[in-house]
Amino acid sequence: MQVAVVTGQRPLDFITVTRPWVEERGITVPDAPFHAEGSIATAGGCLASVYLAAWTLLHTAGEATAWDVIEYAAPVGEKQEVAQRVMSTVRAAEPALR
Repeated sequence: MQVAVVTGQRPLDFITVTRPWVEERGITVPDAPFHAEGSIATAGGCLASVYLAAWTLLHTAGEATAWDVIEYAAPVGEKQEVAQRVMSTVRAAEPALR
């Protein structure tokens, strides 16, 4: 396995099994489900695609649309909680965008 596209020391998210291998190569793996720097975002875990979708929508269609889409896809009875958790996780990366 090679990480050919990775240059510099940008943080990456990987599954637990590959984390030691990646860290041995000097690449930072944050202990967080989502990370963004500038126009690059990475996520790990079972909600990775949801975080990346929310982040993409936030930056292309706006917060209201991102919230609506995440809430629509969330399980019945958990829509508000899931949307809140996802959007707060994605918003936490916002300082890195400034």
